[in-house]
Amino acid sequence: MQTGKAVGSLSQEIDQVVARANKDRKWVDRVFSISTIEENDARRRRIELRQARAEGIEQGVEQGIEQGEQRFAALASTLIGLGRIDDLQRATNDYGAREELFQEFSL
Repeated sequence: MQTGKAVGSLSQEIDQVVARANKDRKWVDRVFSISTIEENDARRRRIELRQARAEGIEQGVEQGIEQGEQRFAALASTLIGLGRIDDLQRATNDYGAREELFQEFSL
């Protein structure tokens, strides 16, 4: 293998089989055609998987934002209904205060 020459009966036999196969252009073209089709299919599947992941992430982010907005709207409505406007003001600017209020009202 290191010299590029077939030495020994097994390697000479393999060398002859490979040489015959390489002379058969129909066989070579068919093998490369199949290989290319399989490679393209694999590449297409990888691209589709990446796109599906990106879409899933985007949908998850959108859902998270929507849920967060609904949660805060429920908190704001509750605080307004109770006349706790100062707490609402704090909740808009202070993450810790907002989380405490979410817990207080089980939101």
